[in-house]
Amino acid sequence: MIFTSLLLAFLAVFALIMAFSPVALEEERPTLVDFGLVSQQPVKPKEALWKKVALINKPLTAGSRGRQLNRDLSLAYIKWTPEEFFLIKELLFVALLLAAFFLPQDMRLPGIAIAVLFGFLGMEFWLKAKIKKVKSRIIKELPDVVDLLALCVNAGL
Repeated sequence: MIFTSLLLAFLAVFALIMAFSPVALEEERPTLVDFGLVSQQPVKPKEALWKKVALINKPLTAGSRGRQLNRDLSLAYIKWTPEEFFLIKELLFVALLLAAFFLPQDMRLPGIAIAVLFGFLGMEFWLKAKIKKVKSRIIKELPDVVDLLALCVNAGL
């Protein structure tokens, strides 16, 4: 019972955010076909379904939060858009809520707390850990790079 009410509350808040968030549709740029320079339009590769579904998170990633998340994803060398990151976060949250629903009655409330904790915060912690790992690797290899650069400068390269 509590699971369904939490799921409905989550969906209601999400629908409310989507209803009042304007989404600017991107206009397509003119192509060579529009100017009559090419007879047929090239075939575009099909996007994955989850990339199309991730576009519903566009209002959530607008502004500074989206820019910060995009920077964090690029620092961690993850080739996702902020919208896809939010979609994965939401899917993980819903999957953990469904798993908490199948727990015994006395374990459901801690299960829901764990679902909230890992569903929303777990992905953020994972991303920060990945960034920290990349930065530590760069710091570890920096002395060798500086040494090689100094050798090249001294050699006149």
